[in-house]
Amino acid sequence: MNHAALAVLSVAASLALVAGGCLERAETITVRSDGTTDFESEFRGDLDDLTQGDALPLAGGVWQVSQWETKTPSGGTDHVRRATVSIAPGGVLPATYATGSDEASLKFPTSVTWERRGADTYVHFARVYRSRVYAPFSVSQRALEHDSRTSELLKADPQTLTDQDRVSLLESFRRVELEKQAWQVRAATHALTDRPQDVRLRVLEGALARARSYDLANATKLMALPQTEERDAALAAIAEDFLSLVSKDLASALARENLRAEEVAAATAAFELERARREVTEDLRDERWEVSLKLPGEIVAHNADEVRDGTLIWTFDGNALLDADRELLATSRIATPAAP
Repeated sequence: MNHAALAVLSVAASLALVAGGCLERAETITVRSDGTTDFESEFRGDLDDLTQGDALPLAGGVWQVSQWETKTPSGGTDHVRRATVSIAPGGVLPATYATGSDEASLKFPTSVTWERRGADTYVHFARVYRSRVYAPFSVSQRALEHDSRTSELLKADPQTLTDQDRVSLLESFRRVELEKQAWQVRAATHALTDRPQDVRLRVLEGALARARSYDLANATKLMALPQTEERDAALAAIAEDFLSLVSKDLASALARENLRAEEVAAATAAFELERARREVTEDLRDERWEVSLKLPGEIVAHNADEVRDGTLIWTFDGNALLDADRELLATSRIATPAAP
């Protein structure tokens, strides 16, 4: 799960990269010979996995939804949500689990086309999990994930760290978060299409200046204390304060430029949309998919990872969606019986 609200300081507080549960997605698609397409999607994880991050099917819409708890082999609790829908021939197939105009959620346009070729019928299935922009705002994070010194500090006993070690960790996570925030602010400035470059640059600098110079001394002192609920709550409060700066300062930077109300609204909306997109993308990274497809007739071509008893199976995780589409393609042939 993406815990963006604690991305800088609470990470360092626990001296481990933020990582929550991993949502397991099992999606089964069955195309029937009469043209009906059945969808069954099951999501398994902790409760936060089902209620935060990317949109999942909700009761009351086109999906029939049920949810329950189950025990894991280790004695823990998994929360499971199952959603089903059957689409009649010629109907619109699901392309997202989101409702309304949610532009941040994962998109997966799906199509089933029927082709008459000679005496036979070919069924063409295609689903494309749309790519998630990641590379532009993750240079620092990827470098941090592969930095041996940071890895050593994260694995060390917290009480053995020096003040310099703690400062190093905090500054590293500050760089990671600032890179993400800068990407979001740039989205806001790009919405100011009628304004010259210098205006957009002033807004960018004004939105980020205080976060760049944010005083981490209190966080450094707190990290040196034994871990307690009170200490972690204090660190979390610092994290919240740090991460609230950019949105507040963006509003102030926009106000200083004497922009029209509609320009401010457009820039603010662009910032919030980019933030939502990034949070969903980070949330999806540790999720895993198993997509099963059953087609009528004989499978003649596909790009599945394996075939189990005539069922096509694709398996991948959220990293497969970073900066690249993931295509699921398959074709079957329904042969016309030979004349007696």
